[in-house]
Amino acid sequence: MAGKVHTIQINELGDLGVDDEGLLFWKGAPVVTDQRVTLGIVERIAALAGATSSVVLVVVEVLRFFGIGH
Repeated sequence: MAGKVHTIQINELGDLGVDDEGLLFWKGAPVVTDQRVTLGIVERIAALAGATSSVVLVVVEVLRFFGIGH
């Protein structure tokens, strides 16, 4: 668990930066952003269902746009 967390104030925005490679820095130190998240089986199924339904909806709307299917 992290130590005490505080919000970034407007006068601290100058401490936040990005280098030429797109890496994030805070007060000159790199911000670690590579922690992996492991999804459980329920989350994987939910993500797959959401992605599949999104693709199906796109296909249906494209077909409707071209007047196919009705």
